Amino acid sequence: MGKSKKPSKFIGSCGIYVIVECGDGIPWLLVHRRSSQVSEKNMIAGPGGIVERHLCVGPQPLQELGGLDFEAGAKATAVNELREETGVLLDATAIAQLRVLPVGEGTYWGEKLHRNYCCVLSEFPKVTGPEKASRHEIVQNGMNGIGKPAGDGWNGWVDVRELLPRIDCMKGCRVPLVHYLIESNIEFDPSLIESLKPAPVVAPVRMPAPRLAASILIARPAAPNIGLAAPGSIAALRAAQLAASMAQLAARQAGSLPAPAPVPIPARSGRVPLGCPPLPQEPLLKRPRGI
Repeated sequence: MGKSKKPSKFIGSCGIYVIVECGDGIPWLLVHRRSSQVSEKNMIAGPGGIVERHLCVGPQPLQELGGLDFEAGAKATAVNELREETGVLLDATAIAQLRVLPVGEGTYWGEKLHRNYCCVLSEFPKVTGPEKASRHEIVQNGMNGIGKPAGDGWNGWVDVRELLPRIDCMKGCRVPLVHYLIESNIEFDPSLIESLKPAPVVAPVRMPAPRLAASILIARPAAPNIGLAAPGSIAALRAAQLAASMAQLAARQAGSLPAPAPVPIPARSGRVPLGCPPLPQEPLLKRPRGI
């Protein structure tokens, strides 16, 4: 019998946003720059990590996850990642008051298996820096010149409204942070919302194929110059009939006229077809008698 595949110990991911509203009108967010040894390298983001299976034990098990409580595991992971990457410790009251923010594009596990938590404080907590085992995930001094330093040489405090327009802001942070601004009634540039909408898909414009008749009309030879023949002569009548036939042929090819009966051309016998004007008869010379 074959061995059953052992389930992965990782089942999802989470992020946590620590925001300080200290009365100066600025929503200060604790962030750092991710290193090249993790995904989304060199991007600015808050703490976060992968949710492990053994932490998902709680009162709200999910049948599709084999009876695991993903909410319990994601919250425990978020609190641990905050401590490991920044040194910030949350007490039981702060953990109980964690907000849940929506999930946008850019998360590896998708919307169902990712959680974003938000902790709003009234004063700046002490930031001691990442633990030794987590330093490889963060760029030291990566926040220099952005916002204000957190005092540990790794993390920094940045105005949420200053962070969101930056091209190095991690994609997965945009939706939850914009939602936080709206939920907290904080004024911000409304163009940030437009940047979250997917670009409209423009259908290609198909140009109609050129009609064959047009090229025929352009390339057709010019009608014979009737002015060269004497008016009323046989040559002039034949030239006029030929020009009319060519014009009708071109109109039929363009699809504007039905195909009419062919235009008859007078025969050399002198008979005039029905519907055509009689041809002028040349006077017969009488033979003089006696010759």
